[in-house]
Amino acid sequence: MTLDRWDEIKTLVNSKFQVSDHGIEQLKIDEYNNLDNNAFLEYIIFQGPTGLTKLEFIHSPVVLEKNEIYSKRMGSTSTSKYVYSDTEFSCKLNVYAFKEGEWEKLTSSMFNT
Repeated sequence: MTLDRWDEIKTLVNSKFQVSDHGIEQLKIDEYNNLDNNAFLEYIIFQGPTGLTKLEFIHSPVVLEKNEIYSKRMGSTSTSKYVYSDTEFSCKLNVYAFKEGEWEKLTSSMFNT
């Protein structure tokens, strides 16, 4: 999934279905990074042929490195610190259907017959 393909999907949904809600949320990817990391979640909720549907597009930096911070002392805690790329990004699309009062995530295996 790319930003261009996401824009095409949004245009298609806006032209074919009645959109009830849409928006963008900035994501804070961990406690060490601020909101200036270009990570965001964009969603669109619309009334489709199978009922109320929600598309979520998540755009976040690629994890380059994971540093484990720990001590061998008994009872000490460990933490993980991630190093993120400034130039490479990962994009993900999630699809949800509103069933029985809550959002149910749809997977590709649900469409195989």
